[in-house]
Amino acid sequence: MEKKNLILLICTVLSFFTVFAVNAVMVVVPSIANEFHMSNIVQNWIIIIFLLVVAVLSVPAGQISGKYGLKKVTILSIILFIIISIANVMVTSSAQFLACRFILGISLSFINVTSMAMVVSAFKPEERGKALGINITGVYIGLSLSPVLGGILNYNLGWRSVVLFGVPFLFVILAILLTKIDEEWITFENISLDIKGSFAYGIGMVLFMY
Repeated sequence: MEKKNLILLICTVLSFFTVFAVNAVMVVVPSIANEFHMSNIVQNWIIIIFLLVVAVLSVPAGQISGKYGLKKVTILSIILFIIISIANVMVTSSAQFLACRFILGISLSFINVTSMAMVVSAFKPEERGKALGINITGVYIGLSLSPVLGGILNYNLGWRSVVLFGVPFLFVILAILLTKIDEEWITFENISLDIKGSFAYGIGMVLFMY
């Protein structure tokens, strides 16, 4: 398989699991809330805290990834996602669970940005439309299948299986990135990070969404 097609496959799978991590967990919120004795307000934060972090970090994640390398940031984000997913099923309180969701949101913010950016960087302009279309397919497959898969997993194995579902696949993706992909893409190497702008954007997004 050509490397650009391998990159496209990796990014499409990542796109699927970024959606799965949000939508499948929506199905198991009642099970999680029941185990940790969460009130209605607290259980709403299982989804809200995740979406807030993703929204706030989307723009800064693009700047950071472009400055330090798309592949490098993707690898670090996948490692963080795997570690926190495992930690997430070992928590003993609702506060610990929400803290894990917060950190998972950070990792997926970067994965969201880098997976799309790697496709754009790996393909020539005349091929990008098709490649991006295939990549977006991963998102819509995730939207369609995550409630079904989440329900099946929760019914048969419990909510922890939903949280851990993507971990084996991400180990494979991580191995491929480390052994098969030699390229690195740095697009903002000589551009300083807009820290003030990122803070202003983040505060605005929190106020708008909340």
